[in-house]
Amino acid sequence: MMMCIILWYKKYILFKNDFIEFLTVVFSKIRDINKMKNADLIEAAKAYIDKNYQEQLTIEAISNKIYLTPTYFCYLFKQKTGIGYHEYLFKKRMKEAIKLVASGNYKVYEIADRVGYVNPRYFSEVFKKYYGILPTEFDIKIHKDLLDKE
Repeated sequence: MMMCIILWYKKYILFKNDFIEFLTVVFSKIRDINKMKNADLIEAAKAYIDKNYQEQLTIEAISNKIYLTPTYFCYLFKQKTGIGYHEYLFKKRMKEAIKLVASGNYKVYEIADRVGYVNPRYFSEVFKKYYGILPTEFDIKIHKDLLDKE
């Protein structure tokens, strides 16, 4: 009987120590998050988008990275940047796409893939809507000003 009590006590101590360590990590993360200002959170989100724009980014994935709910992330992003998350991502992709188009080194389907579009036809449509020309119509001598479009 005494042996059972000793074994139980040892397990209790191990569990208690593991639990305390777990809580220490959780509270440390909470402290780190609270130190960050909302503007810092949005800057972190923008940096993540800028680095991963070619991926299929979701609001959930980005908001999880900065420890916000998707709804609050969208609200805060629009409040701090003046544009929504989707528009920011779209502009980032178009800015990178025009550079690739201007280089003349890639086919449309390659550019679409490199900037996060699965469907090259859809990519061409949104490119035309944004720049007023299809990627295949781009000529650096004529359309140099498009490289500076925000």
